[in-house]
Amino acid sequence: MTAAAPDGTGARSRVPLARSAIVDARVPQVSGKALGSGQDGKMKTILRVYVSSTFGDLKEHRTAVLDAILRTGAAPVAMENFGATSELPVDACRDQIQASDVMVLVVAHRYGAVPQGHDRSYTELEYGFAQQAGVPVLAFLLAEDQTIKDPTILRQIKPG
Repeated sequence: MTAAAPDGTGARSRVPLARSAIVDARVPQVSGKALGSGQDGKMKTILRVYVSSTFGDLKEHRTAVLDAILRTGAAPVAMENFGATSELPVDACRDQIQASDVMVLVVAHRYGAVPQGHDRSYTELEYGFAQQAGVPVLAFLLAEDQTIKDPTILRQIKPG
């Protein structure tokens, strides 16, 4: 995958991800819930793809995933793009996942933030919401030989 350089130069960089693990084999059955207008003027189905991962440590990876989704003509759905809402973030995530056709889950070395009143991280909750809603999940694991570039993130990782 490629991602735009974070310095705004527009340069492309490779983002190494390990092999993909299909967590839910129903991916070929995805039907598409969002509609848009095709070049021929007819309505076409546009897949809604929810992106789930920790945020601070995987910004570069999320950018690569969102870019890849856009290149396929699908509509990416990501928490950072929800905007202002009166809905609690966890509820907004659940609702967006239920309205999505598929989830892309990127997993690395960090567990992530646990929202107040919950005992699991946003990422784990999002995965659970997808499972409950029957939304297929494509999981990608950061390659074991890859490290997180921001050393402050590494200090947040708790052993075992």
